[in-house]
Amino acid sequence: MKKIVYALFLFVSSCALWGADKIVFIACGEASALFSGGVNGAKAAAKLMGGKHSAEIEIKYLSLKADQAALAGALSKAYVEGAKGAVVFTNEPLSGAELSKTAQDLSAKGFPLCVAGAELEGAKIFSHVGTDSKKALSMLNSALNSMGNTGKLPLFCVGKAGEKADVLREPEVNAFEKSRTVLKKVETVFYSAYAAENSVEIGRMDAHGLVLLNASLLADMLPLPKDPDRRFALCLGGAPYVAFYLDNASIDICMMDDYYGFGYCLVRDICDFVYGAVVPASQRTLLSPLLFRKSDAKAFSKLWKDWM
Repeated sequence: MKKIVYALFLFVSSCALWGADKIVFIACGEASALFSGGVNGAKAAAKLMGGKHSAEIEIKYLSLKADQAALAGALSKAYVEGAKGAVVFTNEPLSGAELSKTAQDLSAKGFPLCVAGAELEGAKIFSHVGTDSKKALSMLNSALNSMGNTGKLPLFCVGKAGEKADVLREPEVNAFEKSRTVLKKVETVFYSAYAAENSVEIGRMDAHGLVLLNASLLADMLPLPKDPDRRFALCLGGAPYVAFYLDNASIDICMMDDYYGFGYCLVRDICDFVYGAVVPASQRTLLSPLLFRKSDAKAFSKLWKDWM
């Protein structure tokens, strides 16, 4: 009897020790709702792939500052603690000798390191997912052209100070601007504050379209100042607060990265490799962006509610 009890104790202890297989999702940078979309996509893929491969898979979420040494340490720890792989979600490129060496060591050990968004420069990775910038430009032009003559108006382009444009890479931003007349291009922190301080200058502009190159320009959630010569406004990038502007029709078009799809694709890649020894046909996956019009305000809000 004692042997049976002891055997049961060992079995239960081993189950508790093993638990679910873990995949680490590392969000690099300041806390953002964008990471919520990615990690929920990762969880959805874990559930689906767990059923496919008869495995219990858990997504372990970590948040780090955008620092290559901190990331290298977190990746090494994930491997030592038995994680099956890691997804790194970063909006800015990271590079460094320590990170490159860690990535190389993990690759040699068969540990899949996958990246969403920006690059880990010089690091050997298993797979990467991002937005198809050329497809995004095509979709953006089609959306504007569908607005008729209004979509062909000169542009007033506003970017976030010190940041690259959301969704579009620099070559596509340049191509977009060269294909149309740009009245003025500026950088600021929040568009509403800039517009209030420069109302006279903006008031001198003839009929135009407003292009916000970063969603965070709207993070203060102040209404866009009224401008009778502003015939349309579009926003590159998405966040929950953009729903406010779609709902009150001050933003006509919003295009954003498919953050949910980012997380989903990479966890799928990891699981197919770990449980089925399947290597992705392409190391780099490019997803189409998501495009919403002001008539899609409810769908936009629901999407972020589901992601959060």
